[in-house]
Amino acid sequence: MKGVAVFLCAVASFSASAQRYQGGIVDKTVAVVGNEMIMISDIESEVQMMLYNYGQQSDRKARCEILENMMASKLFLMQARVDSLVLNDEMVEAELSNRIDMLKSNLGSEEAVEEELGKPIYRLRQEWRQDIADQTLTQQMQQEIAGKIPALTPYDVQKYVDSTDPEDLPMVPVKYQLS
Repeated sequence: MKGVAVFLCAVASFSASAQRYQGGIVDKTVAVVGNEMIMISDIESEVQMMLYNYGQQSDRKARCEILENMMASKLFLMQARVDSLVLNDEMVEAELSNRIDMLKSNLGSEEAVEEELGKPIYRLRQEWRQDIADQTLTQQMQQEIAGKIPALTPYDVQKYVDSTDPEDLPMVPVKYQLS
C-alpha cells in the first residue's frame, strides 16, 4: 500500500511539472552542454520572442539556428563558470527592469503585459532573472576571449598570406565572384 502511495505521488508530481504544447508534445531535453540542458520549451520561447519582436514565423531552419546559438551560449556559460567569473547582480537587476519597462511602454501598461504574456510581472521577473544572469556571464566570457585576440591590420593579414605556403592556407568556398 505504501508503494502504491509513493507511485501515485510520483506520477502526480510528474504530471504537474510536464508542459504541453499545441502539438501535444511534453517538454523534453533536446541537448546537453556540460551540465546545462536545453529544453524544447527554451527553443519554443525563443520562437515566440521572434514572432513577438519581429513578426516573423519560424521554420525548422530557424529552430536549428536557435538551437545552435543556444548551444554556443551554453559553452561560453560553462567556460565562464569554470573560470569563476563574478556576476554583477546590479547589472542583472537593471537589465531585468529595462526589459519589463520596455514591455510596459510597448504594450501600454502592466496589466497589458500580464495579459499578453499570460503571467504576472513578479513571475516574469523570477523566470527571466536566471536567463539574464546566464546571458551576463556569457557576455563577460565572450568579452574576455575577444580581449585576448590581438588587433590585426590588413597589412598583418597580407604578410601572413604571403609568408604561408598556398597549400597550407584554408580554402573558403566562393559563392559570389566579381565579374
